[in-house]
Amino acid sequence: MALRWKALSRRWKALGAITTLALLAVVPIQIATGQTTDPVPFGAGVIRLHMNTDASFFRYEPISGTPITQSFSANTNKCVYNGGTQSLIAVSTPVPPNAPRTIVGYQQKDNGYGLGVNKAAREGAGGCNQTNLGETLVLELQNDASTSPLKGLYLSSAELDVELKFNATLHVELLKDGTSLGSRTYNCDGSDCGPDSGGGDNYRLTIADMQNRVFDKMVFTTSSTNSQAAAVIEGGNDAGTSESLFNVVQLLNPVDCGDTKSAAGGGTSVDVTLVPTEGCQTKGYALDASARAIELITGGGAAGQWVVEVNDWAPETAANPVPASTVFPPTAGELVVWCNGTYDSEDIPSTGGTFGATMPSGHSWCLIRQDAEIAGTNLMQVNETLLLEADARITRG
Repeated sequence: MALRWKALSRRWKALGAITTLALLAVVPIQIATGQTTDPVPFGAGVIRLHMNTDASFFRYEPISGTPITQSFSANTNKCVYNGGTQSLIAVSTPVPPNAPRTIVGYQQKDNGYGLGVNKAAREGAGGCNQTNLGETLVLELQNDASTSPLKGLYLSSAELDVELKFNATLHVELLKDGTSLGSRTYNCDGSDCGPDSGGGDNYRLTIADMQNRVFDKMVFTTSSTNSQAAAVIEGGNDAGTSESLFNVVQLLNPVDCGDTKSAAGGGTSVDVTLVPTEGCQTKGYALDASARAIELITGGGAAGQWVVEVNDWAPETAANPVPASTVFPPTAGELVVWCNGTYDSEDIPSTGGTFGATMPSGHSWCLIRQDAEIAGTNLMQVNETLLLEADARITRG
């Protein structure tokens, strides 16, 4: 009796496919590997700097998910920046030896909103929220801490609402992971560069590296032949101006629609294919595999549709029936459910197929197939194929 292809084990299928190819012709086989190209930036949202009568804050708005706000204020009757927990962008200033009490200055009143340097914590209202000659203001993305909502993220550019006074020239040094990428210079030309002209001396400056490199730190200084020169970082409080924006990106490896990428670790190996559905675009991805977990993070818009083929989970204690894997999302995890549909071995992911599977409503993962084989005394090795429509993690045990 002929065996149906569907009923054969995964390894016999692979052997049958290789034999068939050998009978037809000798053809080159390209094996898709994991993260072999240099990571490239993919959009991960925007941080808005807002300063006005209603509120003052940095607010991270990811492409998907809940916005995160870092509020700040001015201490009562003082030009002192009160940043609280600086979870998104830290605002600081180096303390010079001759002015040991120098702090970040911030005013919170009509026509006075702005971030700058309050030298020796005693400057008056005219200069406490400005970066004057000899002063330095630093804005740094908080992308290091494991608990940071911006962990591993960078900036591709910033669009700043900046007020320049008294013919000031603004110098912005960009850094990535502590390494300087060089400085950009912005001159006060084309607007009223005198003492005060409301929104007339505001500029919309695009801050970016000349070589399009990402960065996570900006250092602001000023220069001028006028000793009163100053720059103020604002957030849309003057008439005709808008919030400052920081464009957030994630460095990921690119994957084209229909391509397969691989990862292995701890005895587990996995292939993931970005299914070329209608409207599919090249995405960024980070794929990690360990003995008991696989994680796929994507960038560049919606997560897309992926077929995840776990060729081998690391051996585990044998059980009958085979326990289901745990998948995330949801946040608390759930046992993976079976997909809807009928298995079709010819409906392959590289050409837009999902082996006949469709996702049940309310889920991000579903199981297309699962089998297991003996892998030693009281051990088994599980193999499974899944459909995925989210940034996600899957675990066993």
